[in-house]
Amino acid sequence: MNTTGNDETETYLADIAKAMEGETWSGPQYHKLMRGLTVKLSTGAFTGSGVVYRVEGQRVFIRTAAHNIQIQTGRNDDKITFEMVKTFRANVRVVLTPPGKEPISVSINGVSYSTATATGWDACSLMVSNLAFAGAVTKILADYKGLLQKGKAPPWKKKNQSPWESLSLANLKKLIKSQDPMKGYTLLQAGYGKTTKASISSGGPLQFRKTKAKAADPDASYLASTSEEFQQVLLLDASDTNTTLPGDSGGPLFAVHPKLEQVFLLGVTLGANFYAGDESDDGPVVNNAVTFWEKDQDVR
Repeated sequence: MNTTGNDETETYLADIAKAMEGETWSGPQYHKLMRGLTVKLSTGAFTGSGVVYRVEGQRVFIRTAAHNIQIQTGRNDDKITFEMVKTFRANVRVVLTPPGKEPISVSINGVSYSTATATGWDACSLMVSNLAFAGAVTKILADYKGLLQKGKAPPWKKKNQSPWESLSLANLKKLIKSQDPMKGYTLLQAGYGKTTKASISSGGPLQFRKTKAKAADPDASYLASTSEEFQQVLLLDASDTNTTLPGDSGGPLFAVHPKLEQVFLLGVTLGANFYAGDESDDGPVVNNAVTFWEKDQDVR
C-alpha cells in the first residue's frame, strides 16, 4: 500500500503506528481490533490480505477477495474452478499476528466463494479450524472493550455473530453523501501489500490507508455492476502516491468513528483502476475499488 506524498495521511498513520507500537499495544481499543484481526495470506511469491469476521469454537471465518484464488493460481482471467480452489487451499497459509506475540500461520480448511465467473461479486470466505489460532482470535476479542453497554454480552459471544458492525446499502449511500466531513467517520483500508509499486516483494508489513469515497454522490461512488461485471463496487479516492498495491487484495475497508469507538466493516479491497472508463493497470491511479459486503450478506 502506497501512502506517500499525503501529509494528512502520513500524520494520521503515524498516530496509529504510535498508538500501536510496543507489546502493550497502547492506544484506542478499536485500533487494536482492526490490526489484530487483519490477516495475511501467503505462499511463495503470492501475498494477499483478509479479515476475521466470525469465530465459532475452534473454527475461524475470514473474508477476502475471490480474485486472490485467481492470482495465486496464475489464472487471473479464468473462471474459478474446483481445481483452482483446491490448489489455493493446499498452498496458502493464513497468518494472524496477535499483540505482543509471534505470528500464527495455519492452513485453510474450507473455501466458499460467490461466483464461478472471472468477475462477479468478488467475495470469498475462508475457514480455518485450529485451536491456537481460534484462541488467539478469542483473546483479541476478549481484550476489546469498546463502548459495550454494561451487563450485555458482546456480539461475538452470540452464536454465528461477528465482532464487526455492517451496513445496509441504503445506509452506505447515506455515509457516502455525508462524507464531508463524514459525520465523524473515517474510512480506513488495511492490508499487507507492497509498500511501493516498484518493490520486487509480493507484499509488505500491515499498513493502513486513510481514504474517502471518490465522490459524495452515491451514484458516482457505488456501482451495482461495472462493465467488467464486477458487482457491488465502492469506488474510493486514490492517486499514484496514495493507493492499494498488489498484496492488499482482500484486505478490509473500515468506517471508524474515533469518538464513539465504533467500527463498521464495509467490504474488502478489489484493487486500483478496476472501474471501466478509468486508466489501465499500467496508467496513473485514479480510483481504488472495494467489494461491498452488505449487512447480513455472506457466501457461506
